[in-house]
Order: sequence, then structure tokens, then C-alpha cells
Amino acid sequence: MRTLQLLAINIVLATFLSFTITGASAQQPPSQSAASVAAAQQQVRDAEASRLKAFLDHDVKTMAALLADEMILVTSNGTARNKTQFMDDFVNRPTAFSEFVTDDMEVLVFGDVAITRGRYHNLVAQRSYAAPLKYALFLRVWVKRNGSWQLLSHQATAANQSTK
Repeated sequence: MRTLQLLAINIVLATFLSFTITGASAQQPPSQSAASVAAAQQQVRDAEASRLKAFLDHDVKTMAALLADEMILVTSNGTARNKTQFMDDFVNRPTAFSEFVTDDMEVLVFGDVAITRGRYHNLVAQRSYAAPLKYALFLRVWVKRNGSWQLLSHQATAANQSTK
């Protein structure tokens, strides 16, 4: 039940922030300069790239460090997992992606919170069900703690190839 409550809170937070700030990427809180926002956006892009590399390389240590303890991840098939559940799956059942590409990504930064949203596709090398090529839209919430960005929430939605 707690996982569902956290999931609901994260989805509501991410959705609220996303809709509230749509088109506001050029605006910063008064305390943030354009240079500091640009630097934070690059840090979040780097964290996204590190997470994807850790995922593909099965780098357990890096993956664990990039995930907030209260992280909730919802896959494109609707499976929800907290950090402990995700890491258990990650450690015990490595994925067999032959390709995982972020097709486009927007990064919105608001102090120590960032939202990434965009589109990706992946190709599963060994899959016994459905088509191995999958397209999805994503919305992720990142938080900056002790100088590092950590993933707080990930929501993926299956999409067709032409969905933008």
C-alpha cells in the first residue's frame, strides 16, 4: 500500500510540475541565473547518461547511487517498483538490451528539482514475448542531494514510433 501511495504522490508531483511549468523553461526562479540553470541542466543530462550507461553495463554500484531511496519507477507496461525492488531485479535479472536510445529529452530545472521528459526506444536482444523493439515516452523527476542528482521518480508510457 505504501508503494502505491508513493507512486501516486510521485505521479501527481511530476504531472503537476510538468503542466505547471510547461513552456517555462526560459524562466528561472529569481535566485537562479541562466548560467546556473544551464549548468544544472547539463548535470542532469550527465546523470541521465550515467544512469543509461549503468543500466546497459549492469553497473550495480553506479545505478544504486543514482537512485533516491524513495524512488518509484513505473515501466511502460505499468509495473511499479521502489528502489529496493528495482535493484533486486537489476542485480538478479540483468536486462539484455542490444540498444537503448534516448531519442529526445527536455530538461527543466527548478532549484534542486529537475524534470526530464522525452522519448526513447530500446531493442531487447532476448525477449520471449511481444515485439523486441519498444518506443516510449518518459517523465522523470530528479532531486539534487549533497551535490549529486538522484532519480526520484520515473514514469514511462508505451508509444508508437511516430508519437512525439
